[in-house]
Amino acid sequence: MEIDLANLNTIIQSFSQSQKTISLPDKTEKAISLQKGKTSNTNHYMAKGKFSSVIQMEPEFWDKNPYKAITKAFPPGFHFRPYALNKTRQFYEFILIDSDSALRFHGCNGLTVKYLRNINGPGSHISVNGCEGAKFSQINIHAPQESPNTDGFDISASKNILIQDSTIGTGDDCIAINGGSSYISIVGVACGPGHGISIGSLGRNQGHETVEEVHVRNCSFTRTTNGARIKTWPGGSGYARRIIFKQIKLIDTRNPIIIDQYYGHNISMDAAVKVSDVIYRGFSGTSSDAKAIDLQCSKSGCFNIILNQINIVSAEQGKHAYASCKNVHGIVISAIPNVSCLLN
Repeated sequence: MEIDLANLNTIIQSFSQSQKTISLPDKTEKAISLQKGKTSNTNHYMAKGKFSSVIQMEPEFWDKNPYKAITKAFPPGFHFRPYALNKTRQFYEFILIDSDSALRFHGCNGLTVKYLRNINGPGSHISVNGCEGAKFSQINIHAPQESPNTDGFDISASKNILIQDSTIGTGDDCIAINGGSSYISIVGVACGPGHGISIGSLGRNQGHETVEEVHVRNCSFTRTTNGARIKTWPGGSGYARRIIFKQIKLIDTRNPIIIDQYYGHNISMDAAVKVSDVIYRGFSGTSSDAKAIDLQCSKSGCFNIILNQINIVSAEQGKHAYASCKNVHGIVISAIPNVSCLLN
């Protein structure tokens, strides 16, 4: 059933018989609050689906506090399309909070999000925290290139997350994979503008953070300030390991391949997040800066860094791309530009 946006206090009277959904019309711009377990305005009982539901749309709140919504405690198998599809016959909520994320998923297992368009978020557009087995596809995120801290996806403390077949353009990371995350797959994502797809930042304030088993493939970076990026703070601990970037297309991309273990500082400290087992394979396209490969590791070094089938040239005619490394141990199988600075 579609919500009549002309009536902001519309009560959903029925779910579709086939999928038990709440669907939103195209070009919906008002935020919606779903309340778990009870309804403040009415208690509408669905005989077949056993749903209780109220759509709460309070213009006074949303006008003053745009984009403040969080999803919480979704059960396994919950789907958000942009409509609520709940196979477990339970009814869950958006909770209004003070948040700089346009949409936040917390503690959601088996979540599916499809066909969602998210424009001009006040901060990060989609936050994924404490989730397992969540799938996102056909997501379109857009914010101006100059807008600060507008990450497309912020993923943290989550496992088995898939983001695929999506377009993200922001003023910050298209996707940021933060501490406590593992088995993250990013497939077929077009990033740009933005700061690329980033592991981290990790280890801020000498913290202990871990990320592992990240697979990024068949993605593109168009006029982004970074491409495949790993960033850690000096003095932190933990690890970023078993990471693969492959089949990556570059269009006028600055820093197409970058490891930055001096993030936020230009100093080296004895403690550092350990970066290891990183594969870059099948990169092709142009770099907007002559330094196409920039691998800057801490004094303790990065290990088992592998570059293969790399073909990056300068976007500026007549300039030659080059690579820069510091404390990087690994191998080069085939790479343009030449990467002669790796240590055995």
